[in-house]
Amino acid sequence: MKALVRYTPHADDESWSADWAPSLFFDEHGESRDWDDLGEDEFIFSRFYVDVTLEIGGVDFSRHYLPVLDFALAWAAAPKALRTQDRVEVMMSVEALTYRLERDGDLVRVRSNVHAGQALISATALADSVDRMVDGAFSMLHRHHPELRHNPYLLVLLKRLLYPDVQYLNAWEWDVCRRCYRES
Repeated sequence: MKALVRYTPHADDESWSADWAPSLFFDEHGESRDWDDLGEDEFIFSRFYVDVTLEIGGVDFSRHYLPVLDFALAWAAAPKALRTQDRVEVMMSVEALTYRLERDGDLVRVRSNVHAGQALISATALADSVDRMVDGAFSMLHRHHPELRHNPYLLVLLKRLLYPDVQYLNAWEWDVCRRCYRES
């Protein structure tokens, strides 16, 4: 029992195009933007929209037109939270979509506020599926725009996902975070 997760670039989102570049846009000072200038706003709210195929236990929880990173990050903390909580809500930033997860022993019941039905998945299979969601989001971004492999916001975010228990940032990471959040 596992989940099927697949991302397809949304046809109307030009940010997936090989010709798209942040230099086509300007910041508030009228300066051309670079790949390193893309921050939270672009990744979570404005760009890189996908159609998500999500099937769990034969139930279709798919959704169209969501930012790929917003979707993946919304799910990222759920498996760990379910170790200590019986219920967890996975909410999207750009629309009123909420997945409700309820732990029942080794199983997790999945429901949504916009989908019919509910599904059961093992906690282990859910954790594996969430890892694939996150890996798939980063892989898709990097595959379409290899320049994003060096994006400071994504690098710090990836470190936070890989090492969630690290409570500090080194000086470079702190500077990157301040710059990314200040500019987004």
